[in-house]
Amino acid sequence: MRPKAVTLCVVVSLGCCAGGVQAETIFVPAGGDIQAAINESQDGDVIQLEEGLYQPTSTIELPGGPGGRAITLRGVLGDAGEPVSVIDGQNSKTVILCLQVGSGTRFERLVITRGNNSGMQIMGSSPVLDTCIFLENTNSSYGGGLSNSAASPTLINCTFIGNTAAGCCGDGGAMANDFSNPTLTDCTFESNSAIDEGGAIFNLGGAANLTNCTFIGNTAEVGGSVVNEYGTHNFTDCTFKENVAASSAGGMYNYSNANVILAGSSMCSNTPTHIVGPWQDNGGNTFEDDCPKNPCPADLNGNGGVDGGDVTIVLGDWGLTDSPADLNGDGVVGGADLTIVLASWGVCP
Repeated sequence: MRPKAVTLCVVVSLGCCAGGVQAETIFVPAGGDIQAAINESQDGDVIQLEEGLYQPTSTIELPGGPGGRAITLRGVLGDAGEPVSVIDGQNSKTVILCLQVGSGTRFERLVITRGNNSGMQIMGSSPVLDTCIFLENTNSSYGGGLSNSAASPTLINCTFIGNTAAGCCGDGGAMANDFSNPTLTDCTFESNSAIDEGGAIFNLGGAANLTNCTFIGNTAEVGGSVVNEYGTHNFTDCTFKENVAASSAGGMYNYSNANVILAGSSMCSNTPTHIVGPWQDNGGNTFEDDCPKNPCPADLNGNGGVDGGDVTIVLGDWGLTDSPADLNGDGVVGGADLTIVLASWGVCP
């Protein structure tokens, strides 16, 4: 077993990996030093966080130390399947900076919140993000929740709630992709906002590929949900509902230089219009002025079932007085609404 110098971390051997190097799990207790664990890690290691709050004094950087790092930074899930390991930027810093790593680097089961200058920045990298929540992060210009630059991340079952591109010319409240090629599957974007373009996502060049993603209640001046400029961007089986633009395209705004392809996607109750600009119809798309009445009110993200994504929405809107997550109509999102979600668990009728 390799020696470790990480204070308050317990190390457990996982066995050998390529080249005979022993992969290990480094446990970091709540409030512990995540960066120290990263700095001591080697390829194949898992850095395991506990349930609870982590407030790093500076941006967490990966790889950390010399060279790339194919490691996993993993939190834990609560009883309802929601991430409960919270990394808090305290509105003073980018929470995580990811540089020049490949798909062997993974971020799992994390809540990334209150980042300033983005919750997470990914540059020249292709990590995997699985079951992560980006909550109430901000950037004064570009990508409040996640900012990708020349990057190709893969996101699975991730949720973006209440992130903002808040400054002058702010684009991509939840995510901005600068000549990047992100792949997103089963992700949810709710109540994100941008001062200028793309309340949820702003794509500039590259190729974004989204499958079974949901956009609800996002706002911007142009493109309440998504703006595409340059590049080729695919949206398959995605849902756009109740997104709002102050001037143009509540659902999606496409510049004439972008190649945008929609298949099997639905748009409803987007204001003032669903979509502006050229796009390719690959079939199965629907557009309705009003969203059909939801026979399953606890299905807050509209994916056809009540699951951890709906729990995430309730937790993200906790204490709000004007939210669709107020399922019992008492005027505030709280424990009673969470109880309704849990009682409705499963596939909608």
